[in-house]
Amino acid sequence: MKFMKLLKSLTVRLLLLLIFLLTIVGPPAAQAEPGRPAAKYVFLFIGDGLGLAQRTLAEWFLAETQGRTPEQVRLTMSSFPVQGLTATHAADRWITDSAAAATALATGYKTKVGLIGMDQDLKPRPTIAEKAKARGLKVGLISPGPLDDATPACFYAHRPSRRMYHEIGHDLVRSGFDLFAGGGFRDPTGLQSPQPLGDVLAAARSAGYTLVSDKKAWLNLKAGSGRIIAGNERLEEEGVPLSLDRSPEDISLAEFTLKAMELLDNPAGFFLMVEGAAIDWACHANDGRTAIEETLDFDRAVAEAVKFFNRRPRNTLIVVTGDHECGGLALGGRATKNDTHLKVLTAQKISFQAFESAMADFRAARTPFETAAGFVEENIGLKLAELTAHDREKLLQTYHLDQEPAEGQFPQKTGSAGHRRDPFVRLVIGLLNQQAGLGWASYGHTGAPVVTSALGRGAELFGGWYDNTELARKIMSAMGLAQADSTRPRRGDSVVSEPDRAVGGRVSP
Repeated sequence: MKFMKLLKSLTVRLLLLLIFLLTIVGPPAAQAEPGRPAAKYVFLFIGDGLGLAQRTLAEWFLAETQGRTPEQVRLTMSSFPVQGLTATHAADRWITDSAAAATALATGYKTKVGLIGMDQDLKPRPTIAEKAKARGLKVGLISPGPLDDATPACFYAHRPSRRMYHEIGHDLVRSGFDLFAGGGFRDPTGLQSPQPLGDVLAAARSAGYTLVSDKKAWLNLKAGSGRIIAGNERLEEEGVPLSLDRSPEDISLAEFTLKAMELLDNPAGFFLMVEGAAIDWACHANDGRTAIEETLDFDRAVAEAVKFFNRRPRNTLIVVTGDHECGGLALGGRATKNDTHLKVLTAQKISFQAFESAMADFRAARTPFETAAGFVEENIGLKLAELTAHDREKLLQTYHLDQEPAEGQFPQKTGSAGHRRDPFVRLVIGLLNQQAGLGWASYGHTGAPVVTSALGRGAELFGGWYDNTELARKIMSAMGLAQADSTRPRRGDSVVSEPDRAVGGRVSP
């Protein structure tokens, strides 16, 4: 009898101890389903500024200009079998920036605006890319923007400010990742740093990286070429030229992605992050046509990954998401009585960037308004004769505005370019958008949830509505990557525990 009482007492104590340990440590990190292989080839596509409205606009544009239905022109990412909604807020405000958003997507931890790869207590957190590299997988990061910009940086750097471009550039070199491709570096020599660390490109060469700066050299790379940093010799302040302004010498996001798959492919597997950075730039400028083209450019890169999936469907995972919405894009407007006339956008031949550059030259040469108006009709497609007298007068006055800010005033800036936005360009593109039936609520980010699409092994994890921190943990689960630290996540950063199952079938890119 005494033995039974003692046994019961020990059992109760053991149960209490187990409950206490679970309370302190938290639930175990989710792993791939026992007995089934983890996702071996993993693609994470991040459309910067890509919300549901941007996806829908691209499909409507294709449907309207091709005389088809939206179902007939569905984007590749929208054809994936699993679709979910992802919340994007930062730890310190509802409207996130790319640094806080990408940190959540890369590490699974919520953080404050401006932080890179660190939680809100400034503790560095390991990223999916770092864990994959430690596991023996090859790792590649692609972005048409600067490679030391917030989104790619959050996968390899841990800094208290996204503006530490020089230091972040050296973190890139020290990461040892196999491939970086897209734009260049904002501060390679440390001109903006209080304590320069030496030339980033020289450090990269010393670390064994091959630097590639033109399309021919990029396309000629072969598997076994070693570690690569590839940019574009026609690099502009923003990065690789936008789709509407691209020349045959420029490398598209799809071309970057296709070659990256070839270079990273190996029996151990790889992790490849591809950012559609220019969607965000277009939406900051409220440039509907450029946003459409950049979304389609991004989707073509996704289609290249789908071709890879169709060859290896059992161990490939593709996840497509946005870090936040940008611009507060509205599909429909009062001026068109909620109708759309997207065909008017086909007359726009250049992006807002090329338009701004041309206007800067016009003003420097004191070009008459009539000449500028002709340029607008030819390249933007806005016919001034069809505008109201009020709008024509407003354009004339705006064109002749003094472009230098008055004393004590701050110049207007774009969200990501850091240069002054031309009010004439803004007005012209705004009038064109109005004719098309598009509206914009902001020149900045918004807090709207974004769509996440998934295909392949573990894809079913990505259905439903969840936080962006959970998205990172879902990818880690599908890859079988355990949490590298034992610190319990904050409330809202729940660890995923769903089983990992393959999604079969083929998808047409």
